[in-house]
Amino acid sequence: MTSAITDHAIILRRIAYGESELVVTFFSEQHGRMTGFAKSAKNSQKRFGSSLEPASIVTLSFTQKPQSDWVFLQEAKTMLASPALQRDARKQSATWVALEWALLFLQEAQADQQKFVCLADFLRSLHEHSPRLSELVN
Repeated sequence: MTSAITDHAIILRRIAYGESELVVTFFSEQHGRMTGFAKSAKNSQKRFGSSLEPASIVTLSFTQKPQSDWVFLQEAKTMLASPALQRDARKQSATWVALEWALLFLQEAQADQQKFVCLADFLRSLHEHSPRLSELVN
């Protein structure tokens, strides 16, 4: 049996699968960009709550079977929730651009702590203040 791995992660994307499952792409601090399956995630407030929303920074527990590219999400605890980023159009736009870039440029299963810290700091900064357009493009 594989043991659970616990790591800090940023949720990049989630896609509904079936009635209650989610396919979640995340950027893990120690393991890089990964895709995982969250069984019964829509029904499990105790294990996941709203922590699988894109742009959330979480502590994520998952398992990975040998010879599998996918992981199986066990639990997530929110460190920084994303709903506050959705209330302001500038914050929302900046968030989605950052997440799309992360999906395009981060290598699958290759850790990059510098990029993880940069993305996490950017999301935290968006929470703290509303950036001007010139701050976002420079």
